[in-house]
Amino acid sequence: MYKRIESNDVFSFNYYTYKEPFTGSFNGMRYKISREEKEEGEAFFKVITWPEPYCESATPDELKEYAEFDFDENGKEEAVDYLNDVWEREYMQKILEK
Repeated sequence: MYKRIESNDVFSFNYYTYKEPFTGSFNGMRYKISREEKEEGEAFFKVITWPEPYCESATPDELKEYAEFDFDENGKEEAVDYLNDVWEREYMQKILEK
């Protein structure tokens, strides 16, 4: 069995209330989780994933995947599940072939 991204790997919910993004990487996949706000002021989690080795700004947009989740504890858990789903779908086979 392979390791998965866990909720505590991406800081606590309280960290995001200060509007600071979190960036990380996991076995070939880079990601960013941030608190964003809609025009009406409603907060949400925005998650971006892209392939290594480059940073987000140096990666072409067509290689990035985006998702949004409610800005609450449940939304944070859904974001972590999403990261694992993307990794399993897009990156796991490449790692297992090495």
